Amino acid sequence: MYGIDLEEANGNKDNVLPVPATVIINQDGTIGYIHFDENYKKRLGIKEIVNHL
Repeated sequence: MYGIDLEEANGNKDNVLPVPATVIINQDGTIGYIHFDENYKKRLGIKEIVNHL
């Protein structure tokens, strides 16, 4: 419908969209916080991200 070939974009034939994630990486290169939710509608707000910095 939008001219997007999901098979080409994903590199497979699953025809699924990726799940968004937020990852905060500390200055030393370690992961300080990660937010991942299979429900793509549940995303971190700006205030929540800033609180984890």
